Amino acid sequence: MIDVHSHILPLVDDGSPSLERSLEMLKIQIDSGVTSVIVTPHYRGDYKLPPTELEKLFNDFCGRVKAEGLTVDLFLGQEIFVEENLKNLLQDKLVLSMNATKYLLLEFSYFDEYDIAETVYEVVRQGYLPIIAHPERYVYLTVEDVLEIKSLGGLIQINADSLFVKDVHKIKTRARKLLYSGAVDFIAGDFHNGRKYYMQKAKRLVSKKLGRDAEYNLFYGNALKIIQG
Repeated sequence: MIDVHSHILPLVDDGSPSLERSLEMLKIQIDSGVTSVIVTPHYRGDYKLPPTELEKLFNDFCGRVKAEGLTVDLFLGQEIFVEENLKNLLQDKLVLSMNATKYLLLEFSYFDEYDIAETVYEVVRQGYLPIIAHPERYVYLTVEDVLEIKSLGGLIQINADSLFVKDVHKIKTRARKLLYSGAVDFIAGDFHNGRKYYMQKAKRLVSKKLGRDAEYNLFYGNALKIIQG
């Protein structure tokens, strides 16, 4: 499996409080069958490190992972919280794309309604491929809204844990509706310290309900396109 959304880079956001914990989290991912991880620290609020600093911290982390003998390929991206100045952030190269490709992982407010379709339209016009992070969490989105986003060029990533957690704000209901409607392009861990890692369980669910082809695409094939650029 390839996990395209993971907060395991230590001490850069709310994902991991230490290098030791980051290595433990990575071992959990490897034990779950993950062979590649795109590390996606937050760009939002107080978490706005410059790309050059993130790249240095990422390279240092990769060196430690190698020293520990962990067999996994790591790539760098960022989860970008969309604000009004997204266009400027992209033009000024203040945020990172996924593995230095045209793919962007975009996050929006969970509760304050935002015109995601319009953002997708504008980002595509700039030559990027927007991936919408966990739209099942956005309480104002319907399945029809997500399908419109896809029609404009948006790609859809749901969280593995959303398929199983208690149905607060109907997150589980929306996640499964999106999955079974064929709207989803990626299932990812969105792994943070203190959260359970559901990728293997989600993979079994997809294989049982949608078949092996869907399992391959959602957990490996589509993500491979990001890694290969």
